[in-house]
Amino acid sequence: MRLLLIRHGETLFNQLDYTQGWVDSQLTEKGIRQAQYACKQIKNIHIDQAFSSYSERAYDTACLALKDRSIKVIRDKRLKEFHYGSFEGNPNNLLHSIHKTLPETYYNYRMFGGENTEDVIEREMNLIEELSLKYPNQTILLAGHGMSLKVLYEHIAYQSLMEKAPEYSFIGNGDVMLIEYNGRDSKIIEIYRNEV
Repeated sequence: MRLLLIRHGETLFNQLDYTQGWVDSQLTEKGIRQAQYACKQIKNIHIDQAFSSYSERAYDTACLALKDRSIKVIRDKRLKEFHYGSFEGNPNNLLHSIHKTLPETYYNYRMFGGENTEDVIEREMNLIEELSLKYPNQTILLAGHGMSLKVLYEHIAYQSLMEKAPEYSFIGNGDVMLIEYNGRDSKIIEIYRNEV
């Protein structure tokens, strides 16, 4: 199975520098252009199935990236972003200040009513294992979010990432990553950086 990971385009909350996990905000004009650019980058990749986070920003990005293809985008809760607990919808500087005073809270928001890395990986891997059994030889587009996709590709393809693009620390708005999925030995085939 091949996984085509795509991060949503820029949102209003990205512009305002607000924390958005399970809370949602719409794509900006730039975010729409980023999704359209992603569409051009993946135009020669055959895609069999498409799944998206429940968030409108990811779903809209998937729909724009699949323009002119007759592929239904199926929403799945397991692709949602980290839940940041009480930081949701607040300025990012609050989140960053807590990371400075309590570094162990980075990727761990349980004490604030949210999730930690293990929670996110568990739900994402649950979906991927399900898809690998159902669609073993297909290419699956997964539209999601920055932090949740980061922990996913690092979990399944860290060694490949270090070999192919060690400087690539975070999937940007509208970026696309193609992975040959083979459990923890998955290989990154290509990273398509968004230039919008």
